[in-house]
Amino acid sequence: MMMIVFRQISQQQGCVIVEEIKQKRLPPLPRDDYKIIIRARGALNLSNLEIVHHSRAVAEKTQHGSKRPPKAFFQTRVDELENIAVVSTPDEDVARNIRDLQYLHILGNEYEITAYIAAPDDSSRGMVQGIPPGTPISELIDNHHAPGYKVLGARMIGTTSTALVPFAGKRVPRGGIFEHAMLACSLYRPTRPVWYVCHEVGHRAYVCPNPNNVKCAVCGIQPHTATCVHTSVRPVQGWTVTADKRCPERLVRGSPPSPQSSQH
Repeated sequence: MMMIVFRQISQQQGCVIVEEIKQKRLPPLPRDDYKIIIRARGALNLSNLEIVHHSRAVAEKTQHGSKRPPKAFFQTRVDELENIAVVSTPDEDVARNIRDLQYLHILGNEYEITAYIAAPDDSSRGMVQGIPPGTPISELIDNHHAPGYKVLGARMIGTTSTALVPFAGKRVPRGGIFEHAMLACSLYRPTRPVWYVCHEVGHRAYVCPNPNNVKCAVCGIQPHTATCVHTSVRPVQGWTVTADKRCPERLVRGSPPSPQSSQH
């Protein structure tokens, strides 16, 4: 069975041209496993890296040897479009150990990483605004609660003052309490990320695999050259990068949320 993904290959007058890539579809990860998302900084391009090097680095940092019980088993997958690794394990302690990792040593290089445990399928995610940027995950989880709701985890969104908080069930509260302060909470709507240096769709800014490949946001070529005449970044007619903040279609479309999802 094949899986089809799309990768940007060029950009003309604000329109992204993509190519279709067919990949073999791997068996699904165990439904009841913990899923840990790992994002590496430092221009680590996972599409050019053999996945065994990544999984070996995780095993070394967590001291995961062959004598571990079967329950402590974990497996790693790579999402090349988002440039992230997904680690799946049935063991909660292993999941927490991987979540707490800050660095990985891969092929002689040290990469700073951010990791978090993904919310389960039967949950809803809310955005809580007004939290100091850079608040550690452990502090978020310990100091955030919403009466009548079960908080499954929390993490900051980039360098913003907004935290992404998953709740058990299909509803999110209208507010949450963080360090005795009542903060507004709204339903999270995922977007398609785009990075404003390479202007490729799919991955977040801090995990860009090509940070030195600077492109103009308008014409898609190297800026400040003889062929690029744009002196500032501005939207143009026909803009179709749905991940760009200037595009009204940047939100991922899907089935409309249940009316009770916005209730408290």
